[in-house]
Amino acid sequence: MHETSSFHVEASLKLKLEDQCVPLQPSILKARNTFVATNRLIVAAIIDVILYLVQHSLALRGHRENWESNLRGNFKDLVCLLGKYHPVLGSYIAGQ
Repeated sequence: MHETSSFHVEASLKLKLEDQCVPLQPSILKARNTFVATNRLIVAAIIDVILYLVQHSLALRGHRENWESNLRGNFKDLVCLLGKYHPVLGSYIAGQ
């Protein structure tokens, strides 16, 4: 009969699998939204550093810029200082 046909059994299995599987689109969208929100926090912190330096007429660069050196210039030094107290920015700097 129809209930025992291979088409019916296969369709029933597909339906049960679809019900049990977690939809991917919402989880992908959630991950993307988290990524975008994190990047916005990082960019906002960097813009704040730039605005601070510009408002105080300070140069952004030093003579010898290198992340590993002790003196990295006003911008990089201030970003590193802010990264100590801003966890998202700090983890971004540590990953670079």
